[in-house]
Amino acid sequence: MALKASQLRHAVELARHGNFHQAAEQLQISQAGLSRSIQSLESNLGTKLFDRLGSGTAPTTLGRLVVERGAEIVEALDDLEREVRLTLGLEVGSLAIGAGPYPMVLSVMPALGRLLAERPKLRVRAKQHDWLSVTDAVTHHDVDLAVAEISHAKELDHLETSLIGQHQLYFFARPGHPLLKDTPPSFDDIVRFPIIGTPVPERVAGHFNRRQATTYRTSPSSVLRPSVEVDDLMDALAVVGQSDVLIVAPFTLAEERLDQGRLAVLPLVAPWFKLSYGIIRIRHRSLSPAASAFVDFLLGEEAQTRDRERLLAERWLPDLVESGDAVQQK
Repeated sequence: MALKASQLRHAVELARHGNFHQAAEQLQISQAGLSRSIQSLESNLGTKLFDRLGSGTAPTTLGRLVVERGAEIVEALDDLEREVRLTLGLEVGSLAIGAGPYPMVLSVMPALGRLLAERPKLRVRAKQHDWLSVTDAVTHHDVDLAVAEISHAKELDHLETSLIGQHQLYFFARPGHPLLKDTPPSFDDIVRFPIIGTPVPERVAGHFNRRQATTYRTSPSSVLRPSVEVDDLMDALAVVGQSDVLIVAPFTLAEERLDQGRLAVLPLVAPWFKLSYGIIRIRHRSLSPAASAFVDFLLGEEAQTRDRERLLAERWLPDLVESGDAVQQK
């Protein structure tokens, strides 16, 4: 019985996707090639590993055993190859980054810009994920590291997290919004309006669950989803400028539109409503030289963003003062 590492890798991907087409795309081989590889593996083992279903494929009982042990072998081989490349200094030409919507705009893309200014030949792949699924991208080695909300990743033993960014979120609306016409709005006033954005993690969801809010809707998981859910925050800002929909964001995200008079900030701050994201990576796995350089630039961008946020808060909310890391009303 001669098992090939490539066949085990193919079986692992097929089990992960449950579909020959998607698995072949991930492996960057033809669907026919993947089918032949699985058939060869089944022939070598003398048993069927996958049931072919109308909706895709599913491992048989023995197939689940082969996939489970095969995944361990494939990961060990990948780690060995990677460590060798690191030692020889060969893995300096590529970098794969995953990021949540907010850190992607605030610091990941600026950090990549600075990195590429120094290393213009570096091959980079940066993909945006929601903060719930980004852990899968790290777990399956689709990315070298991720920058996202870490509350979910902290619960997984195989992942290592480090907090790098905490930014106060503010409520923004179009000029002339009903909440800007009379007395300063309360939080209960704000949550009666729809919000456009991304899901809210459990650590802040409780502040909305206690209210009758149209702002966020409950979901089967422990998160709240905004009434208007989008992936691209810059497109979301355009929607806010044309409707009574609100958006929560740090000042740096809305700065240009504030200067142009296309957005206004509501004069209320909820100190508990903050971005809190960090670096997510496989525990005990060395970073490549390119990833280490990226992290250095990322930390620099985060420091600059925090300084900029303080200046913008003083400019646009002069009646609010800083108290530690939170901004509160006088």
